[in-house]
Amino acid sequence: MKIQELKSTELKKEYKISIPVKDVDEKVTQRLNVIGAGATIQGFRKGKAPIAVLKQQYGQRAWAEAAEQAVQEAADKVINDNKLKPAMQPQIEVETFEQGKDIDIKLSIEVTPKVNIMEFGKIAVTNRKVKVSDADINETLENIRNQQKDLIDAPKTAKAKLGDTVIIDFEGDAEGVGKLAGMKGEGASLTLGANQFIPGFEEQLVGAKAGDDVTVNVTFPKDYHSAELAGKKTVFETKVHAVKHSKPAELNDEFAKKLGLDSLKALKDHVEKDIQVELDRLSRLATKRDMLDVLDTNHVFDVPQGLVDLEYAEIKKQAQNEDDGSEEELKAIAERRVRLGIVLTEAGEKHAVDVTQEELRAAAIAEARKYPGQEEKIFEMFNKQPEMLSRLRAPVFEEKVVDLILEKAKVTEKVVTRDELIAYLEEADTYAKPSSKKAAAKKLATKKKADAKK
Repeated sequence: MKIQELKSTELKKEYKISIPVKDVDEKVTQRLNVIGAGATIQGFRKGKAPIAVLKQQYGQRAWAEAAEQAVQEAADKVINDNKLKPAMQPQIEVETFEQGKDIDIKLSIEVTPKVNIMEFGKIAVTNRKVKVSDADINETLENIRNQQKDLIDAPKTAKAKLGDTVIIDFEGDAEGVGKLAGMKGEGASLTLGANQFIPGFEEQLVGAKAGDDVTVNVTFPKDYHSAELAGKKTVFETKVHAVKHSKPAELNDEFAKKLGLDSLKALKDHVEKDIQVELDRLSRLATKRDMLDVLDTNHVFDVPQGLVDLEYAEIKKQAQNEDDGSEEELKAIAERRVRLGIVLTEAGEKHAVDVTQEELRAAAIAEARKYPGQEEKIFEMFNKQPEMLSRLRAPVFEEKVVDLILEKAKVTEKVVTRDELIAYLEEADTYAKPSSKKAAAKKLATKKKADAKK
């Protein structure tokens, strides 16, 4: 095999490789022997057909497999012999690839630059601590109280309004289709304004009283999941049995028990713990940003353009509906991410950071918990598809490296308010995705609106 170096820079290597036809032919013979061992060919016992017969029947397939193997082995040899560290999948350009001829290819490799990692003890960061306030707890409890409303029977003369719940029977008759299964219900509970039914249905029940018969005219959306109903005008004959008003639940021990907790105090403790977990997560994110800023400042080097292009494309895709900066700013973020990724990887390898199967399993469990009600299904997917599990390795590895650095860094604690912490996270780009920097800061507010029941 002939190998000629065409280009050699710190970030890119190019080679011309010529694989002799005799080397490929040897692999073809090996492939034919493997194929022949299990082949059944008329006139011969299984696995006993001569090589000439196998070549006649399977020669093209064997050559294609052998040639692919030869090219991959040649590329691996160049990488290993030159101790290269590819930043991404090497590019192979075929110049000659014909049966009976030498195979000629050009191999282009973007390599990861060598980086001298700074001493972690020289890194100074701030750990911004936030303590949950009574106001935070009370606000969350009020949100939960409003979400867990009690239904009270309204007077029979009361007219339903948005926010009320009506108990109804209904049956639909679609234009040109008729009455289909699924368009009929008895004793159905419908909260007006909750957009549970077809658009326009609930609004037509506003003003109805118990005992009223209401004819509801709607049109199914054009993108409705049932093709035979999509875009169809439909009449629903509806009987209103009852109108129910709602009122926020009382915050007491009984209410807490409905949520699966022993008492109101237990509910408050649960809410406080839940908010503190989120505040601690945001605090770590801020500390991590401090650390990454120091690493970025102290490690200046050129990065592989291919990685930058991939990162930029991902950022642009995520930021297309957000005002997250100009093209130049997004490209700068992409380059920063790539550089920091290289630094963290180099730091982790230098200090022999590894990810165990137990840690991957824990990460899979945490990921599955993000999908309430589908945890077992998601976790089973991770078990059955190893490639899915392997995708969790990178973020787990990164967090372990961050822990390693922060253990050796100079960390100063500072007590701040929740608003100050969120404002800090919104100030500038972090190593996280641009679209998520805002989401991370706002998640606390969203979490307050969530049901405390878990």
